[in-house]
Parts: sequence; C-alpha cells; structure tokens
Amino acid sequence: MNMMMSRHKIMIDNLMVALEASRQGDVQMAEVLTDRVRDASYSVTQRLAGYVLRSACGAIDAIGRAVDREAGLVHAEHEIEKARQLLNRSDLQTSAA
Repeated sequence: MNMMMSRHKIMIDNLMVALEASRQGDVQMAEVLTDRVRDASYSVTQRLAGYVLRSACGAIDAIGRAVDREAGLVHAEHEIEKARQLLNRSDLQTSAA
C-alpha cells in the first residue's frame, strides 16, 4: 500500500469513527474528526474526491442538528461510501500508472 492509499484509508476510517461518535451522541468527537478530515481533504490531488470528502464531513456534522436523525445517519453513510468508492478508483488509477 503506497502512502497516498494509506492517507485515503485513514481519512475514510476517521469518517467512519466520526459517524459512530455521532450515532452515540458524541458530537464533539465527531466534529474533531470531521475537522481533521476536512483539513486533509484540501491536499487530495483529485478535486472531486476532496469535495466528496468535505461533503461527507458536512453530512456527519449535520446529524446532530437533524430533525430526522435516522435519515441523517443514512445520508452520512451514503456520502462516506461515495468518498470511499471515488478514492478507491483514484488509488487504482494511480497504482496502474
């Protein structure tokens, strides 16, 4: 696993932990993790991937303010999965080059 793939995995892992923290009601921990991912997303080479990571962060942050928490959780899970798929495609293209 190259360094870029490792960084991408760490970002996705942080999003998953933030989602679980939010699910458990630990909004502060979720915000710390999403801030970390958001900051790191600006160094992602593929602009769309950075945008999707920030979108996932926003979805997680919104769970605490959601009227329908369950819908917020589902939306955040969907955004994380989009980010994971996009980063995986990016990693595959990078390793193939």
